[in-house]
Amino acid sequence: MKRLLLAFLLIAPAAAAQTSPFTLGGQIRHRSEYSAKDFSGQADPLLFHLLRTRLDVSVQPLPDVRAFVQVQDARFFGGENPQQARGTLDGDADQIDLHQAYLAVSDLFGSPLTLRLGRQELAYGNERLVGALGWSNIGRAFDAALVRVEQERFSADFFAAQLVSQAVHGDADNFYGLYTSWLLAPGHRADVFGFFERNNAELTGGPDAGARRLARATPGVYAYGTAGRLDYGAEVIGQFGNLALSDDAPRQRVRAHLVSGTAGYTVVPEKAVRLALTYTRLSGDSDPADDTFEAFNTLYATNHKFYGFMDYFPALSGAGGLQDAFVSLGGAVSPRLRLALDVHHFATAAGTARTLGQEADVTATFRYNSALGLVLGASAFRPGERLEASVGDDTTFWAYVQTTLTF
Repeated sequence: MKRLLLAFLLIAPAAAAQTSPFTLGGQIRHRSEYSAKDFSGQADPLLFHLLRTRLDVSVQPLPDVRAFVQVQDARFFGGENPQQARGTLDGDADQIDLHQAYLAVSDLFGSPLTLRLGRQELAYGNERLVGALGWSNIGRAFDAALVRVEQERFSADFFAAQLVSQAVHGDADNFYGLYTSWLLAPGHRADVFGFFERNNAELTGGPDAGARRLARATPGVYAYGTAGRLDYGAEVIGQFGNLALSDDAPRQRVRAHLVSGTAGYTVVPEKAVRLALTYTRLSGDSDPADDTFEAFNTLYATNHKFYGFMDYFPALSGAGGLQDAFVSLGGAVSPRLRLALDVHHFATAAGTARTLGQEADVTATFRYNSALGLVLGASAFRPGERLEASVGDDTTFWAYVQTTLTF
């Protein structure tokens, strides 16, 4: 990988300097986080620093053919080998990888199709189910083949991704999707989609020994739009299929759902001040011992943007599912500075003692110039009765400052 990076650094600038079809870009992002997330109050707060560096080159030798390569280094400060002069002489760079590397062919065989083949980010709709997870220091990418068609009022993607290679692990774990987007009227769209996961690993024991571990379909509809100062969004998503929670567990039928609705109003248009209310419900499993699995799985979503910036949910709610009611208010203080406040109330969707807690997130976004941006955030979470009984009753805190240079 180090040889690959060296070749990339030597070739890309020379290529970009030519007058033709080469484009060089990248990003350097640093984030410092203060984390006091221990519900028991016994652990000391953590202070750590994350650095993500991306270099990319896009090559377009012909109008209908393009190649894109993106090299990434994702690390935390002080993470080098302490045996190498306390880390200062460690040159291993284990964190370097190809984040993306794909070829794209448009107007395939004279048709309106585009083919994209290789390692690539996939992000659909509001990223409720499939997203690039940009908040992560690593980000998400898929090894996939994608076919896209785009018309004036309609677009569709079909992709097939391999998550675990059969050649390497002996079992294939694949992910497929069809995502369509329809322009219903100016300012109003509806996305109709379906995703399918298939894990061919065979169960090693139990009553279903020899059967596949997972076969799950996730179809849904997402409608959204604006009308004057009003904006809205509504989602209805189901999940169906079969899964086993361990290698020797009996398979269960999957019957789960997600519903969500958002209504927003731009109070002061010249300052882009917007007030919005959102309610989301992820179904939970009221009886984990029966033969039906009812907890909704968010697949490969960018959950950070939906369920509170402290990233407790939906993982912390477990099989109980999740209800999230929150209000958000944000607006521009100046042409460069924007402030936002989100307040969440969390509860499970199944079981007793449903209250999980409340979270408040404050965010300040400052645009220093066209290339450099700064984001500061602070959050607090107060646990409810369900979490008090399981993890503790202390209010937790988290804050960060993030600087991003994009070129």
